[in-house]
Amino acid sequence: MAADLDVLIRWPGDPMVALTFHRHFTHSLAFIPIGGLLCALPFLGRRWAQADRRGLLLATTIGYATHALLDAFTSYGTLLGWPFSDTRVAWNVISIIDPAYTIPLIVGVILTARRADIRFARWALALSSIYMALCGVQRSRVRAAQAQVLEARGHQPSERFTFPLFLTNRRWRSLYRVGDDFHADLYDVPWFGPVRILPGQTHPAFDREDAPPELDAVPAFHASFDTVAWFSSHRMTLDPIEGGHRLCDLRYSRQPEGFAPVFCWELLDNAEGPRVEQMRMKMGARDADALSKTFPGFGDPGFEALPD
Repeated sequence: MAADLDVLIRWPGDPMVALTFHRHFTHSLAFIPIGGLLCALPFLGRRWAQADRRGLLLATTIGYATHALLDAFTSYGTLLGWPFSDTRVAWNVISIIDPAYTIPLIVGVILTARRADIRFARWALALSSIYMALCGVQRSRVRAAQAQVLEARGHQPSERFTFPLFLTNRRWRSLYRVGDDFHADLYDVPWFGPVRILPGQTHPAFDREDAPPELDAVPAFHASFDTVAWFSSHRMTLDPIEGGHRLCDLRYSRQPEGFAPVFCWELLDNAEGPRVEQMRMKMGARDADALSKTFPGFGDPGFEALPD
């Protein structure tokens, strides 16, 4: 977890710094040798490590390398190519947090340490790898279902993507853009059985040229826009609020088939014009309707068969 120490990078009064540097250089392929060395340093001076320092350094480097690669399988995005590329790599295979993947690894490491038997770690790695492969199969199924729906609707999107909801690989959010609108849907992808859909909502896209005049004239807005656009891959919305506007990432929604953004940045007016005052994050949804859409067994959210 050493790579995630980048969450400590903060700057008072500027919430964009935390956004910019999480999963940034510490998660790049180029940083792996440095990260491996930093992880090994606290142990290199120990007596038990004297006999095989090279082996210790190799182990910490390999362990550090897995962090960024595993993060890239999620939908949040990781700068694997830094400093040569600032593209956020996200393969959208597994949820940002999925206990079905991490618990076997944790148990395997604990048992290996207590019983001094590497077989537990090997079995844990095998189980987690099989689960990751299953997530890949689920992604292929939902992508095929999305293509079928697009054909039935007669939509030719300029971009489309799907990713699993929080803590599950069965419910998947779909988002695609046609013209100036984003379309959201929710898919139910059981391990055994047909894929179903909960048709969702449509929301207008927000691009730089759509900015209202009072924002477009302020350089601070453009700096904030560039950062959020980079973070969200230009999947944004702008909503008016009291005293300013709210710039939101459309990818993540508390309403899986709609647009209730999780990540929003408040652009509040002051003497110099709008500036980012704070970032607000709203996670999850507590009502039974939202639970039924996220986790099977909490009611019937009204999924439908895929259109022919």
